[in-house]
Amino acid sequence: MVRRAIKIDVEQKDCYYIDLPKGLQNIYDAIGNGCNLIECATYVGTNAFYVDEEICFRPSDVKGGWALPNSPQVYVNNSVIVGTTEEGEDDHVQLDLNYLKAIITFYNAK
Repeated sequence: MVRRAIKIDVEQKDCYYIDLPKGLQNIYDAIGNGCNLIECATYVGTNAFYVDEEICFRPSDVKGGWALPNSPQVYVNNSVIVGTTEEGEDDHVQLDLNYLKAIITFYNAK
């Protein structure tokens, strides 16, 4: 099953829809930059934000960061947002892309 997801792309400083087949490797590939372990960083409504859990151990792979308003957390590198079901399974993203673009802040890597 392919689900509609949103990719937060720190190199392009943009967010866009992607088709994301089920499976961990597909999430790793969508995040990119050497990702091989993910963490569910936060939930917004019925959406889950997946980030690279070990990116801070690979500083040469850091390409930038992003944050949401009123959040104390800056997330490093790309992220994938998927929707979730009541059973906790990944599903089509329910977050509006234009809304996300209006509120997200991108940061450059140092």
